[in-house]
Amino acid sequence: MMLRSWKRHQGKEIEEFEEFRLLTSDIISRTAFGSSYLEGKNIFDMTKKYSDIIRRNVFKIRLPGISEIWKTSDEIESDKLLSLMRDSVMKMVEEKRRKSETWRHG
Repeated sequence: MMLRSWKRHQGKEIEEFEEFRLLTSDIISRTAFGSSYLEGKNIFDMTKKYSDIIRRNVFKIRLPGISEIWKTSDEIESDKLLSLMRDSVMKMVEEKRRKSETWRHG
């Protein structure tokens, strides 16, 4: 798929980092969950957003307990992302488990 994409860009520059990030994501998705990159893409996008939030906030000083009372927009977004990532991974794992049971009993 990657090589077909590169052929369409023949003679033009290709963003190698992004292309290999996509390839790596596809390999991880297929290996871990038996799914294609398209199915795992959302998780990898959320992981990137979460990493950006962490990087943006790594040197900010926080008082213990304050986030229980008042959360920053980054804290709210990171909580949402973690929840969505967990739900997405669990859905993929459950789907793989169901396919495995069908194969064993099938």
